[in-house]
Amino acid sequence: MIIVLTFIVLGCAVAQHSVLKLQRLQIGMGKQAVAEILGPPLGVKMVNDAEYHIYILFETQYLRKQYYVQYIEDKVVAYGRLDTLDAFGDSKTKDSIKLK
Repeated sequence: MIIVLTFIVLGCAVAQHSVLKLQRLQIGMGKQAVAEILGPPLGVKMVNDAEYHIYILFETQYLRKQYYVQYIEDKVVAYGRLDTLDAFGDSKTKDSIKLK
């Protein structure tokens, strides 16, 4: 029982920790500063003049989603959940940077 309770508490801490990391990002940050917060990306894709770093973060204990950080000239210009790129009419970009 104690072991199960420990995993539940730790799982919630991991999910909350992922969300808190993302909230520390700021527009204009460099790649090194982002890497210190999020760690290394799981994928890197180039689309036109933009470089996208892809991460998988926990939203809840069991729910993981793909997030992106977009760089132009090595500075953060945008970041968020990958599925939100559709909201800006950019489904081609989303499809080209999504991890399979």
